[in-house]
Amino acid sequence: MARVLWWRNVLALLAVLLALVAVIRPATQSHQFTASVGQSLPASQVISSTGQTQSLPRLFQGRGGLLNFWAPWCPACRMELPDFAQKFPGATIALVTNDTSAAATPLLTESGVDIHRAYYDTTGQVFNQYLISTLPTTLFINRHGVVVAKVIGPMTPALLDHDLSIATQSQGG
Repeated sequence: MARVLWWRNVLALLAVLLALVAVIRPATQSHQFTASVGQSLPASQVISSTGQTQSLPRLFQGRGGLLNFWAPWCPACRMELPDFAQKFPGATIALVTNDTSAAATPLLTESGVDIHRAYYDTTGQVFNQYLISTLPTTLFINRHGVVVAKVIGPMTPALLDHDLSIATQSQGG
């Protein structure tokens, strides 16, 4: 009897493992973008502060930088905005919100951030494509459009400088 119970437990464990493989495997096989280190940015469009459609991968072509997902209602996002106001020679700084320009522009201006660093995803399509569920989320992108670092939550100025340095100096891709 004990041997039958043991086999039942083994079979139950195997069934659970097979179910997990079936759930996890399709995402890996489809090469879905998960905003993970080592992945190239997918083709995605945002609206610039001047109202022009802009391709996110093209923003980083030839120069590294950061892609920050934020919202005006997010206290942690508002806290780190002044850090994005500084000059970052040779780096692309793209701050993407799924809110409107009317909501975001006053906060950017108040924080000293150049509004040309602002991009809008009012449909939420890019947030969904990049699987953004926590704000702020910052991706550091090298000049080949590859994610080289990711920070979920607010950053310190030292972490910002460190990861931006990696992104702008990274030769990989």
